[in-house]
Amino acid sequence: EYLIRVTYTLRDDHSWASAGHAVAFDEHLTDWKALKPVVKTPKSSIEESDDVFLLREGDNEYRISRKDGSLLSVKRGGTELLATPLTPNFWRAPTDNDRHGGKAGDDPKLPQWPWRSAFDKASVKTSVNSRDGSIIADMKLPGVDSTLRIRYYVPRSETIAVTLELSRGKTSPMLPRFGVTLGLPSAFEDSAFYGRGRTETQWDRKSGTPLERNEMPIADLRFDYVRPQESGTRTDTRWLELTGDGVPGIRFSAAPHFDFSIWPYTMESLEKAAHPVDLKPAGFHTVNIDLRQMGIGGDDSWTLKALPLPRYRLESLGRKLNFTLEF
Repeated sequence: EYLIRVTYTLRDDHSWASAGHAVAFDEHLTDWKALKPVVKTPKSSIEESDDVFLLREGDNEYRISRKDGSLLSVKRGGTELLATPLTPNFWRAPTDNDRHGGKAGDDPKLPQWPWRSAFDKASVKTSVNSRDGSIIADMKLPGVDSTLRIRYYVPRSETIAVTLELSRGKTSPMLPRFGVTLGLPSAFEDSAFYGRGRTETQWDRKSGTPLERNEMPIADLRFDYVRPQESGTRTDTRWLELTGDGVPGIRFSAAPHFDFSIWPYTMESLEKAAHPVDLKPAGFHTVNIDLRQMGIGGDDSWTLKALPLPRYRLESLGRKLNFTLEF
């Protein structure tokens, strides 16, 4: 894609700002067609045991649970990259507007509340697709009137792709987010990404942040609100690279874009803490990668109007959602 940005700056000095001070900008994305390189699908093999599928490709190994369909392990050249398994993630630590829009923190009337326990009563069936060598996990989520298919496959060398396909019934409740969560070792220290990310952005809070390349320590990606909650999201991301001493670099990508956040805490810790001092470091990075997370909302902060406008809810994208992440 090409990005055209027009920036409006002051021509003269003023009492409140000097000449050259940027007062506004606008952006326009232009698609362009490029020749796609021919990528030969690498040779891979699958070994099965009672507990896992082991997917091998060169010096890379991926272990998928037969019980719940989670990605348990990613090894590159013998080095383990995951601190905790990669799992689907459709819940977020409630924001102030989430709580006030539902009128109580743990009130079951909170519109999106059923997704918090969506996987508690899930039935899971895992299998191997002999035609393309992918591993499939099919889930029924009766508590949210939905079904989910997870597909793991190797599109090219040193890369695993994870595809989520969610189909929601008529009674499926408001969906807070659609993506995955995983843990990475704390040895990862630095980030680089192309997206809207000078500061935290959200689906309905991003028009003032340019689409650009950003580099910053992973520790600077979070923001500790007075009351711990979902935070630190960066939107419209095309790719995300994480690096550190003693660990192979890892690059996440998805088309056309994704949202991400990284914390030194678990989501459970964010939900339970009343103040930042209550947050206990997990000893690893919690990484959330989403197709989208619903907006922050806030037309008021004491009724259901605190929830995001309809166009900033995942329901506006349809009842069937599809998301493919590669890394």
